[in-house]
Amino acid sequence: MVDPQHCWSIPVLLSLLVGCSSSSTSQPESTPVPPAALVVKQVDQSQLPSLGDYFPPLDEGRVKLAPPADWSWGSRREGYLVRMHLDKTRSVRLPRIWVTVEGAGEGAAEQLTPDNLVTHASFVQARLDRDGIKLLERVQPMVIGSVPCVRYVRVTRFRVRDAASESITAERQILETIQKGRQYTIDLQVHRGSLLTHRNKAYAVLAGMQFSKSMTDELEVGE
Repeated sequence: MVDPQHCWSIPVLLSLLVGCSSSSTSQPESTPVPPAALVVKQVDQSQLPSLGDYFPPLDEGRVKLAPPADWSWGSRREGYLVRMHLDKTRSVRLPRIWVTVEGAGEGAAEQLTPDNLVTHASFVQARLDRDGIKLLERVQPMVIGSVPCVRYVRVTRFRVRDAASESITAERQILETIQKGRQYTIDLQVHRGSLLTHRNKAYAVLAGMQFSKSMTDELEVGE
């Protein structure tokens, strides 16, 4: 028989044990893990696919571009320097590469170099975060061949304007380089899950870009 004088000790003891148990298992609140430090990735141009014939000079003579060897180029359209397609008939819409150019935005570097790539990549990532653009792959500073650039991958949906009027979900690999205040964007668009199949074709296009010297540079060389 339990001694009535000691009955109070059982619930008290249990209460103390519960209290000790909860304090011992409590964990501090987790803190967000910061993104890994950015490191410039180098891509050897000799390991990239070959290119086809170069287009005539574009962007008022500032740059020359060539498509991947087995691709064709589409008709000129306002807003694009050039459009490239794997399917020459364009009955199959993807993959494709669109090249655009615009002035370097406010706060951006005027000229990308290996020395300022990491800083510029952080600037681009902050811009995308501010605009609410969700990425599959975060901004990566790269030197492809000899051309400094940043790379990121996003998902997009667009509607094909044909009889079926179908909606397509695509992955877009964006390569951006800034040369003499001009931002050139190589936009590779592919069906989801096929990015690795075509990624290096866009790398080759960027690595093969030929930039002309400005008049100021030519005058300095002449002097």
